[in-house]
Amino acid sequence: MKKTCFYFLFIFLIMACESTAQNSQIVKKLYEAFNNHNITAMAECYADSALMLDPLRGTEPVWMTRKAIFDYYSELHQQFPDVQDEVKTFIVSGDQVVVEFVASAKGEDGNKWYLPICTVFTLKNGEIVKDASYYDQ
Repeated sequence: MKKTCFYFLFIFLIMACESTAQNSQIVKKLYEAFNNHNITAMAECYADSALMLDPLRGTEPVWMTRKAIFDYYSELHQQFPDVQDEVKTFIVSGDQVVVEFVASAKGEDGNKWYLPICTVFTLKNGEIVKDASYYDQ
C-alpha cells in the first residue's frame, strides 16, 4: 500500500512540475512575442476567450476573445511602435504566473516613458485564461 501511495505521489509531482514548466514557457513566449511585436504569436498564448483586467478598461475584468486581444495589442503597438517590456520578476506557482515588468516607449512628444506593471496570469490546458494587470495609469 505504501509503495502504491508513493508511486501516485511521485507521478503527481512529475505532472505538476511539467505543468509549471509549460506555464512558464507560455508566458515567456508571450513577452518575447510582445517585444518582437508579433501580435499573432501573442494572441495564440491566450484561450479562445480570456478574462482580462486592465485599468484602462475599468475596475472589473471583462471577457475578451482571442481576436479582441489581437486587436487590443495591435492598437497599442501602432500607438507606440517602439514599446518594450523589461521583465523584472517572474514567479510561477502551479497554474499562476506573476510577472513584474516595466513597459517603455516614446510618447507622441518624443519623450520616453516608463510604466511599472504587475500581471497575474492564470493558465489552463496550456493557454492563458485570465490576465489581471495592475498599474497606475
